[in-house]
Amino acid sequence: MYTQPEKVIDVCEITNLQKSHDFQLSEPIRDDIKYIVQTRTFEDAFISYYRLERLKYATQTEEKDPAENKPHVDVLSNDYIAFRSEAKAYYEKFLSKWVDRSLPNALIIEYEKLLMNPLGHFQSVISFICDEEIDLQRLEKSVL
Repeated sequence: MYTQPEKVIDVCEITNLQKSHDFQLSEPIRDDIKYIVQTRTFEDAFISYYRLERLKYATQTEEKDPAENKPHVDVLSNDYIAFRSEAKAYYEKFLSKWVDRSLPNALIIEYEKLLMNPLGHFQSVISFICDEEIDLQRLEKSVL
């Protein structure tokens, strides 16, 4: 369930992990909260997002990429170029807010590296969140 973290984290004592996309880049950054920030290369994130948005408006007759059965992406179309420009501006603001500042209470996880080493990244996330010993056998069963 999506919610505004700044309105829940203080009023719900059982909340110990909460997800937020911060789409409006309006979530305040607090010193007393740990953040796990997942990033992805712009091109991969953008193509995925563009296809998702196109799927919302796709018709049954729209040309599909035969290999993936997803809407075809015409990178030379005016729609694509305009959409990419807006997305790039947002992406740069997101990185400026969450990554470039090197926040001491934020762990940055790169999506592509997470895929290459899920176990190692989940270990780092757990270690970042709490000081308890990690049950590696249980984690391996959960992740791999």
